[in-house]
Amino acid sequence: SGGNMRIKGACGSVHVNGNVDHSGTSYVNGQLSLTGSIIGTGLKDENGVAMAAKTGVPPMEVPDLNPMDNCDSRDFRLYMSGGQGYLYRKSTNLTYNISGTEKFGWKMSSTSPVIFTLSGPSATDGSYCIDGNVVISGNPGIPLNPVDMSLYVNGSVEISGNPFMKPAAGDSALIIANGDVKLPGNADAAVLNAEGIIYAESQCMIDGNPRLAAQLICKNKVDPATSKNIVSENVISG
Repeated sequence: SGGNMRIKGACGSVHVNGNVDHSGTSYVNGQLSLTGSIIGTGLKDENGVAMAAKTGVPPMEVPDLNPMDNCDSRDFRLYMSGGQGYLYRKSTNLTYNISGTEKFGWKMSSTSPVIFTLSGPSATDGSYCIDGNVVISGNPGIPLNPVDMSLYVNGSVEISGNPFMKPAAGDSALIIANGDVKLPGNADAAVLNAEGIIYAESQCMIDGNPRLAAQLICKNKVDPATSKNIVSENVISG
């Protein structure tokens, strides 16, 4: 980790199954615990008083989450069949070919690995079951109107720009991915860049200066063969 992080709130704690290489100054409202050791200084409590990490603790077991569970209940489903990309919308029972034409902002941009791209300003609210990797560019959502989107992804999720996102109505998850997750952002003084559960079966990269109200879970497993390798270790900077 690096930069000047602030882990705030009543549940503002961090646990690491492994070691931490720390630089910059981090403010943690609760506790930093880890099974291994920490390199570096600059760890402080919410009042700016130096604090020590709790090392050598037992590992925390986190169950695997399968993003393809309950796929039929999602508002949208994106998948490849016969080399073509398709988007299915549950509310209308219609399926669209998105190999050459954008629909609801989505388009399939690669077949190996399978990648579905979304232009941020064209984002449509809803829950998505996506059998492939996701690349979101532009700026999904705006400070006063974040996009309501839950992404269940059988691959990795890479977001660029300055997102403002929250889970779809009735959902608590923002991103459930069985690959990597990369999430940037530039904090607004009063508005969150992202909120909800953010889960990566592999690694996470949080960069820029995002403001999150989230449970961030990075399981640090090997990337699945079909996922896009975005980052090789868990990194939080900014």
